[in-house]
Amino acid sequence: MRERGESVEDARIRMEAFIAHELRRAQQDPRNAFFYYGRALHPIMDSTSPEHEGFQVWSPFRNPFRAARHGGVGEGVAELTPQRRRLNERAVRAYAPNLADLCKVY
Repeated sequence: MRERGESVEDARIRMEAFIAHELRRAQQDPRNAFFYYGRALHPIMDSTSPEHEGFQVWSPFRNPFRAARHGGVGEGVAELTPQRRRLNERAVRAYAPNLADLCKVY
């Protein structure tokens, strides 16, 4: 996802920095590691979701109806096809290879 006026490349760089930051926090704070792993996984999983892929502009305040259904339509288990699952696995392995092993992504 990206903000209005933000380039796709800048959004990708910002996402990668966020993921790296959250993974570092997980290593530094083992007691809360799964919380930080979850935060790191969120943008990775969003990047393969039909609702977000391609760094679509996300402006929840401009479209509150879309924001209200975030995480629902188009993003559930029913949409997790074998192809989408492979996309998820590749994305997790690309951004967080150690986390992919920890989660036993298949």
